[in-house]
Amino acid sequence: MDVVKPVLLCILSISCFSLENASASTPAERATAQSLVNQINAAISAGDPSVTIAPGDYRIGSFSNTILPINGASNLTINADGVNLIATDLKQVMSFTNSSNVTFRGAAIDYDPLPFTQGTIVSMNNSTFDVEIHDGYKTVTGNQRVITYDPVTARVKDGTVTRYGTGITNLGSGVLRVSRGNTQDALAVGDLVSITGDTQIPHGVLLQDSTNVTLQDVTLHASTAFGFFENGGGSNEYHNVQVVPGPLPPGASVPRLLSSNADAFHSKHTSVGPKIIDSRFANQGDDGIAINTDFHLVGSSNGTNLEVGAKTNYDGLRFQVGDRIRGFHVNTGEITEATVQSITRDASLDSGLTMIRNTYLPSAVNPLNVGYRLTLDQPLNLSPGDLVASPDRNGSGFEIRNTTVENHRARGILIKASDGLVENNLVDGSSIGGIVLAPEPFYWSEAAFTENVVIRGNTVRNTSRQFGQPGQTQVAGIAITSDYQWVGRNHSNILIEDNIVDSVAGPGLIVSLADGVQVNSNQFINTHEINTNNGTNSGVDPTAVVWVDHASNVSFSGNTVKNLGSYGDNLLRASAASDGLSGEDTGIHLIHNESSLTIANYRNDFQSNTPAAGWQYLWNSGGPVGDPINYTPLVSTGGDYTLDGTSTPTANPAAYARLGPENGHPGLGSLQGGASGIARSVIASYTVTSEGEYAIRDSFIHSVPNGTELDLLVHINSDSAIHYDVIESGATASFDTDLGHLLNGDTIYVTIGPTIMDVNDFFTLDFSIDIFLAPGDYNGDGAVNLADYVVWRNTLGQSGPGLAADGSGPAGVPDGIVDSFDYALWRSNFGATSSATEGATLAVPELPSLVHVLLGCTLYLGRTGRSRTRNAWGKLG
Repeated sequence: MDVVKPVLLCILSISCFSLENASASTPAERATAQSLVNQINAAISAGDPSVTIAPGDYRIGSFSNTILPINGASNLTINADGVNLIATDLKQVMSFTNSSNVTFRGAAIDYDPLPFTQGTIVSMNNSTFDVEIHDGYKTVTGNQRVITYDPVTARVKDGTVTRYGTGITNLGSGVLRVSRGNTQDALAVGDLVSITGDTQIPHGVLLQDSTNVTLQDVTLHASTAFGFFENGGGSNEYHNVQVVPGPLPPGASVPRLLSSNADAFHSKHTSVGPKIIDSRFANQGDDGIAINTDFHLVGSSNGTNLEVGAKTNYDGLRFQVGDRIRGFHVNTGEITEATVQSITRDASLDSGLTMIRNTYLPSAVNPLNVGYRLTLDQPLNLSPGDLVASPDRNGSGFEIRNTTVENHRARGILIKASDGLVENNLVDGSSIGGIVLAPEPFYWSEAAFTENVVIRGNTVRNTSRQFGQPGQTQVAGIAITSDYQWVGRNHSNILIEDNIVDSVAGPGLIVSLADGVQVNSNQFINTHEINTNNGTNSGVDPTAVVWVDHASNVSFSGNTVKNLGSYGDNLLRASAASDGLSGEDTGIHLIHNESSLTIANYRNDFQSNTPAAGWQYLWNSGGPVGDPINYTPLVSTGGDYTLDGTSTPTANPAAYARLGPENGHPGLGSLQGGASGIARSVIASYTVTSEGEYAIRDSFIHSVPNGTELDLLVHINSDSAIHYDVIESGATASFDTDLGHLLNGDTIYVTIGPTIMDVNDFFTLDFSIDIFLAPGDYNGDGAVNLADYVVWRNTLGQSGPGLAADGSGPAGVPDGIVDSFDYALWRSNFGATSSATEGATLAVPELPSLVHVLLGCTLYLGRTGRSRTRNAWGKLG
């Protein structure tokens, strides 16, 4: 009889099951399973290269914990094309133990009865809700995981929580009463719920200490815990494997809400991580893909002698003699490394480790008290309460490519391994983070930090929309992080490139506890559509598109934000604990799709000695901002503009007030001595010469960390503010704003001031003044006519000089930017005029500058027309 250790059984909140529980299967079903095992074992014994299971439906059960155990197979292909395995016991369906060079291909696996139930909420109050079980699904009791789904889309419902240990009472007639708990979320009558079952053996398919095993075209429709689980071994591959809901049960009319009860795919302690390619995981009860090993608790460290505690007896020690182990100093984040020379189990350490765990890691979910003595080749110099893990047993070398993870609770892809690739995947509908690199030392004790990882070409959608996760650090489309209060910058050399993050509540990207991260050419779309407090208790700014904390050497290039929602405030925010950032101002910007022509740009037009035509550089010497009568020109120093043309500081209240070609600094705050109660701003103004509809585009302002807030206000002439924002310390924000219909001679003022205090208020900025164009107005003359056809024919309609190699658009313009600028667009708008009046005269760019015009026609918009106000305008002045 095969007995597989029920790894992670209890920590998954699934009731522990023993062989004393009677099997629910029939003798015929158990005999069917045994005949399949006998067929495979015969091939193993004979050394056959392959064995084929005849296509058909097989109802299988077993008195053993595993229904189809396969032990010691090597150099074997198991063909199971057209085979449907239906487990009639809630147990592990199949295991490969101590096997190598094995391929298993083609089977579909399901359960009858299912290991979960589901239903519709028919009534509720503040403390409980009643669920009417759908026809064809069983009822369950106990303390199980309860997930809520939208009744229209059948997707995990925004604004709800996953409930654990809630208590379930069977009211009879197919109705269960569920405790609501302390959380009053968006739960509503009519919502759908899934409820995991109790008393079951994990998992669907287990690879235990097996290497070079390939699962191909294998589908799991349900599982008692994890769908696919590899534990130990390594270098296994998974091609076109699926964990997806199965067909309707007999008598059912509502499709299944759940596939596996827990993670779809989980990898632990492998020497070389898995390759997961062209696969799909949907509707699982927990993470999509998880790769990790264990942290072990340090009891004592004396030279080359080290005492450590493993998580539980089930888990044991997760490294071997000859493996590297890394020591993680909890208080400093320092990492040291040594090689294991010997290992001895010592139960006398267990009680002492319990005390250390309770003292230093009280929130850990596992005991961490299974004691071992190690000898090392060199000291690690650790202290009680520190942690160790092996980089040789954490799944490094993994690949996840062309795989879909969708509609489930928790993380889409959760990586705690190194030297890996996450490429061209779709993650859609993860209730916490989408793609997450994060050890979890303080709760799950799962390791470790990541290095040399590429996250490229993925699409992440609809993540972090679950309610009530203020203490969570992983609430982003893509997150590099760890448990809250970890101090070391232990992630390193991460590339995040060419990803699309769409419809995320809160940050699109979190980078924390890392050194050396490149963030290049990612798109953040439709962020911050819903309000969230996720991450706020752990320091995350949920209003930022990108949040950087306790990180260094992070660079940004070519990243764009489109359709920033009303709950977003900053393109990028870096905490004061971060340093060495580059491109934090120019490397992320807003884009827009309406046609406009850039007529002025702050940086491009800046002249050191005399402002360019239309421009003025000012400060509010005479009173609050908002009225140009209070504004006085700054004087050129030959490089910047200050109060009197000398280097700052100058006389109060101007003090450090300065505008330069790329940056600046305001004057005194309103509560500082010498300010006369008026905050002193620096002001860049531009006067238009043509009537039309205008906007500020391609704008950013970046406030350095360790400073105070900045007030940014935009107004026309002496009219009321069009846009007002508070720029927090360490933030990069856009102030893209529609300016409305302007007349010849109207002046646009952009004012940047301190709040109540001027403390390290240095900023960088840029912005453009754009006039809207009619679609198809390719030469920017205000009308769509034959001249625009000539431009299209000569530059967009064919390949040639100045075009990309594929002829898709101007050289240097990313593919897709000019896709909408085509003949059909020109033809459909022929005869239209721009927002400028017919009599106005616009400066028409020469053809060599058309690339710049086209970029101006497609890019750069922010929170259009949105403003923030405070209690009193006096605070702005």
